Amino acid sequence: MKKHVLSKEAAITPSLCDIEKSLNIRALHESWRAHWSDSQASYPGRQMVLFDDAFIREANDVMRLPDEAFAQFQQALSIVRSREDLCRLLWHGYYLLFVASTPSEKISEIIIENWPKLPDVMGNLTGMSGLIAFLLALPRARSFYREKGIPQQVLLDTFTDIMVWMKHYYRKHGVWGLGEICWLVHHFSCHVFSIGRLQYTLLPLPNNIKVYRSRKTGKVVAISAGGDTYRSDGLVNGTNGIHDPLGTWVSTFTATDKTVTGNPITPAGRAVNKPVTLSLKEWELQLQGGDTILEVHITEGRKLLLEQYIQSYHDALAFFGRHFSDRSVKGFATHTWLFDPQLRNLLSVEKSNILKFQLGYYLVPILADDSQAIERVYGFGLKTIDVPVARRDTTLRRTMADFVMAGNRMRSTAGFMLLDEVDKPYGFYSDNFGIDP
Repeated sequence: MKKHVLSKEAAITPSLCDIEKSLNIRALHESWRAHWSDSQASYPGRQMVLFDDAFIREANDVMRLPDEAFAQFQQALSIVRSREDLCRLLWHGYYLLFVASTPSEKISEIIIENWPKLPDVMGNLTGMSGLIAFLLALPRARSFYREKGIPQQVLLDTFTDIMVWMKHYYRKHGVWGLGEICWLVHHFSCHVFSIGRLQYTLLPLPNNIKVYRSRKTGKVVAISAGGDTYRSDGLVNGTNGIHDPLGTWVSTFTATDKTVTGNPITPAGRAVNKPVTLSLKEWELQLQGGDTILEVHITEGRKLLLEQYIQSYHDALAFFGRHFSDRSVKGFATHTWLFDPQLRNLLSVEKSNILKFQLGYYLVPILADDSQAIERVYGFGLKTIDVPVARRDTTLRRTMADFVMAGNRMRSTAGFMLLDEVDKPYGFYSDNFGIDP
């Protein structure tokens, strides 16, 4: 019987071409060719935690796989353990994502988009390869939590996303695995934390805005920091692939020691092609692009209840103040299909938890499309053209389908909330816009 493990001599310094040939996979993407010698120099062989049964049991305390999924995971792990070439490749994937000094979020996405398919080696369990590689980062994550004094329960709550995405994979393929692994890089890198109903990541505010509050009235206005190209409808030019060659305009911003002048953005997420001037005697800068914010993420599987996410905001501020006291947070922000202001015309605010959540934020237009809305509402892998035949078993699905089939397009939108406005009633920013629309 032909052996699939590399010889002792070849295992010392195998080339990536050797691995590709041994595993019968096509040439790996160039992103996988970086750091090969470094990763192989650190390769621990059978000292890897993947060979430690006690570690695997402890890892499942975190993953919480149901019996059938854990049995398939163990089958996949048995295949990995039996093949030196496969061990080396998955170690390299782990090294690229969690050890090499270069990975940015964009590079990580490229690495994951080009994750090797291994049907000749792992059969229909190839979807387990990413999870197995990610588990190599679990000891580092646990160490980080201990050093920061973060409770074990936060780790367990955060890593429930593993099962969320494994269920998506199961529904699509009929076997257990992990297809959408890009988001989980943040979990194993200890950049995202579940605090109650929501998840949070410390990030610089990505939006090119400046947010001012009136010392007199408490009203708030966001202004473009300048240089952004908008359509005549106030959305970013190119939103949903639509360009406005005759109506585009570019925002401007100027500042003196007494005033600032720029194009305002309405709380409903549209830029206004009419600059306003604010006196700095009255208007105080509260937030601007680059400031540290808590980026908000909504976990699947539970209702988005007002009382729960407001409590989560408060608990998150306490959590990050305790464990990341060196980072000064200026607000909450995110971008999501849930912030599409068109939902206000499709759903009832009295009945819709989505709208109540959205109306707690001041919306900001971004370059986006409807892909996230279609996938999250109708199913991953579906596109706008699939909506006419998609499920209509909920009010949201029926209403959105009618809207899209009438020729409209959904879109993702960004939004922010200042720290001391967490407890304000939903609709606060719309009701307290700092200038006349």
